[in-house]
Amino acid sequence: MSKKYFIKPLRTSVFAALALMIGLLGATDVAKATGSQGKFAAGTNFSLAVKSDGTVWASGYNALGQLGDGTTTNRLTPVQVSGLSGVIVVGAGFNHSLAVKSDGTVWAWGSNDRKQVRGDSLAASYLTPVQVPGLSGVIAVTGGFYHSLALKSDGTVWAWGNNGIAQLGNASATGVPAEVPGLSGVIAITAGYGHNLALKSDGTVWAWGYGNYGQLGDGTNMQRYAPAEVPGLSGVVDVAAGTNHSLALKSDGTVWAWGMNVAGQLGDSTLTDRWSPVQVQNLSGVVSIAATSSGYGSFAIKSDGTVWAWGRSLLGDGSSVLVDRPLAVQVLGLSGVEDIQCGYNWYMASKSDGTVWGWGQNSQGQLGNGTTTTQTVPARVLSQIFVFTDTIAPSLSVTQPSIFGNVVTSSATIDFAGTVSDAGGSGLASVKVMPMGGMMMQQICTVVGNNWSCPAVSLAQEGNNQFYVTASDNAGNSTMVPNITVSKDSIAPTLTISVPANGASMASSSMQIQGQYLDSANTMSGGVTVTGAVSLECNTSQVPPAPPYRFSFICWVQLSEGVNTLVVTGRDVAGNVGTASVTVTPDTMPPVVAISAPDNGFLTNQSSVAVAWTVDGVAQTTQRTESLV
Repeated sequence: MSKKYFIKPLRTSVFAALALMIGLLGATDVAKATGSQGKFAAGTNFSLAVKSDGTVWASGYNALGQLGDGTTTNRLTPVQVSGLSGVIVVGAGFNHSLAVKSDGTVWAWGSNDRKQVRGDSLAASYLTPVQVPGLSGVIAVTGGFYHSLALKSDGTVWAWGNNGIAQLGNASATGVPAEVPGLSGVIAITAGYGHNLALKSDGTVWAWGYGNYGQLGDGTNMQRYAPAEVPGLSGVVDVAAGTNHSLALKSDGTVWAWGMNVAGQLGDSTLTDRWSPVQVQNLSGVVSIAATSSGYGSFAIKSDGTVWAWGRSLLGDGSSVLVDRPLAVQVLGLSGVEDIQCGYNWYMASKSDGTVWGWGQNSQGQLGNGTTTTQTVPARVLSQIFVFTDTIAPSLSVTQPSIFGNVVTSSATIDFAGTVSDAGGSGLASVKVMPMGGMMMQQICTVVGNNWSCPAVSLAQEGNNQFYVTASDNAGNSTMVPNITVSKDSIAPTLTISVPANGASMASSSMQIQGQYLDSANTMSGGVTVTGAVSLECNTSQVPPAPPYRFSFICWVQLSEGVNTLVVTGRDVAGNVGTASVTVTPDTMPPVVAISAPDNGFLTNQSSVAVAWTVDGVAQTTQRTESLV
């Protein structure tokens, strides 16, 4: 649904005149004769696209025949709409589809519960296209929830379908295609839930239909059966209708909004409904606008090709959470954009290079990328429809691990990261980290913006592990960064102490510790240290140039009195640690000798006496008999 690209002529006045002159060429081709602009449309949960051969292709939700392939089966990739050729432009309503052929006829299919397909009640749904009667010379179509509009080359607007809330612009309308009275010189049309906007060649905007939230911009919240000019607007070059809000783009690049504002879709920094146009804040240089007519989002394309959003939407920033924003912020990952179409919280944008990019919710396969997974960042879609040549390989860099020299780790895994960009425009397909000779162990990386990451890549073997990183685009071009070497060493070195012996005692407080360091793994020594004493210095013999790394060490230490437990630690470059310990007891104090017998001054009539003594308080078992003179 959203804003339908039919005529975008008022970017210059020449386009306006040319559109009415050439009639059946179609607005899309008037505005831009190349690229994919105007060749695709977004329904609530389905998409339409016109191929260069005039056939129409569709994907997504199909329970009511919206895809026109004769079935009610959802499609995750585009299927051809049956029996259509020569189509120049498509449009989508809530659950019905519209197409204009080069002969000016209109064809429609999908839900017809309110006569929105062809103005009759012959079928609740049409599973294949049928011609809408009574219409010719049509150059543009659009659909609301339960009604349809057509713009003819003579500047008149025609409507059919439900008229319960004045959608058809005529109180007496019966639902069959009929001209909307009071409109002429119209160059663009757009439909919301139940209201419509028409842009005239003089730059004025006219509105009619459901108005309960002020979306008609006339200062009231009343519905209107007849079109009325939106007061206070002039110089308008583009219009878009949301579910219950409206947007207008002026020739000076400013955007104006009115109607429902529950999610900030008016962009005026409030959540207050407006019954008259207010300027969207913080936004200038705009060349195109769009709105979600089955949601609460608003979008703008600036002259630099960037996309800006406000209201309730996804920004393509990797998040799947809808956020309400009352001020415009940039949608990430998009440049060179010319056109945007909005479904129910999903979006498609066409670029100047002819590619179409999509993001957002995808539960019914509406993005046509073969999945039902939410697309959190813009990615190329509909590549089967919009053929694009890309011969430029992606730009790829590796920032982690270092590609200069070997990276050494004791871990079983290592993180890879870097930057990537797709200069060719076909869209990035994948970034992969692959071990040399191990294709089955490749790891697909995560890409956010221009950054990619592959955490915890497995290191399969001890020693050197070689990797290469590749980036591929959707055209098949690829770039490779080869010969990234990561050395895995999870084996700790072994240390042995030869001197001193464990439990040794010595008279000196200084000593040498001697021993051997052995590491059979692939990384060299990171050094030897001693703890448990004051380490003065450690020297080693020459370290071998290749494993096994075996060498001797000598460490000088200063001991303290008493028992010293010395721990020698050896580290390798990977950070593995090996230890050895020894206990030594220095004793640098002279012994204290005391005679315990006989007592000092002892008197005896014997010619000899037995003498006993202690050393450092310990009784000696050896006694001596000394002769007395």
